[in-house]
Amino acid sequence: MKKKMAGFLKNKYAVTTAIFIVWVSVFSEVDALFMIQRKWELSSKKKELAHYEKMTADAAEALDELILGNKLKEKFAREQYLMKKDSEDVYLFREN
Repeated sequence: MKKKMAGFLKNKYAVTTAIFIVWVSVFSEVDALFMIQRKWELSSKKKELAHYEKMTADAAEALDELILGNKLKEKFAREQYLMKKDSEDVYLFREN
């Protein structure tokens, strides 16, 4: 065991490589933990982006529907702005 270790320590390239790997993975500004955290943040941001793209597509679809007809405009006004006719009562149910 000591002979293998002594042989490793005599090889200046192996020692330099080992020191470099330790330095890069532990002591530098961009260490391994930093890279893992950035990957997690990136995956989180990609999920958010997909969510917002879906919301944008839904809003564009709703806009297209609004442009098409008066009944849809009335439905939108009733749902979004709680508008009602004089003879109606409005009950609002919200999901938690």
